[in-house]
Amino acid sequence: MLANEEAILQQTKMVQGLSEPIRLKALMLLQELPLCPCVLSNVLGLPRPKLSYHLSILKRTGLAKAQEKGRWQVYSLTKRGRRTLKILGCLKSSQG
Repeated sequence: MLANEEAILQQTKMVQGLSEPIRLKALMLLQELPLCPCVLSNVLGLPRPKLSYHLSILKRTGLAKAQEKGRWQVYSLTKRGRRTLKILGCLKSSQG
């Protein structure tokens, strides 16, 4: 019998959140500091609607969160997002 089905579903969602290079780039930027979508859009060279789609996936997978600061939404990594990037960094360094 497989491990807890709910845990498997959550892990699958997280992997899906990382399956697009744009989302991984956004996570790496958010690792440095919280950012508003306008800055992320400029740095990544994405139109705002496309960025909004990717940010919603990062939020849904629990890798990033949005917080209102006045009239602005500011995105940052969650603990899960930080752990995930740390694991990916370990995988990258073990390949070379």
